[in-house]
Amino acid sequence: MLATVSVLAPAKVAAGQVASVSVTITPAAGETISRDGPVIVDVRVDKDSGVSLAQRRYWREDAADPQAGAPRFDVRVRGERPGTWPVTVRVRLWVCAGDICTPVDENRRVDVTVTAAPAPSSQ
Repeated sequence: MLATVSVLAPAKVAAGQVASVSVTITPAAGETISRDGPVIVDVRVDKDSGVSLAQRRYWREDAADPQAGAPRFDVRVRGERPGTWPVTVRVRLWVCAGDICTPVDENRRVDVTVTAAPAPSSQ
């Protein structure tokens, strides 16, 4: 395995609230993520999903630390209606060992659970 793609969903997000799905790309020991090739993270939800996305494509520049050897992306999702909804993440990049680079194309799916919006407090 050239790189590990970890995708972690928030425990829950309330309808109307925003949370982050964390996507981390960690190269294998002795490997590096190419600085010359793109790092692309595409995110998709179903058309009738109960979550919406703030952004559908992320580049290395969108990482929490674009210079990190193992970049992490915070994919913002907004809860729209209660239920458990799939979020699909596709990561494309080049991983290098010395002068030889190999393309990586990985898909992951994570479920995001949306709970009912909290009742407004009456004061």
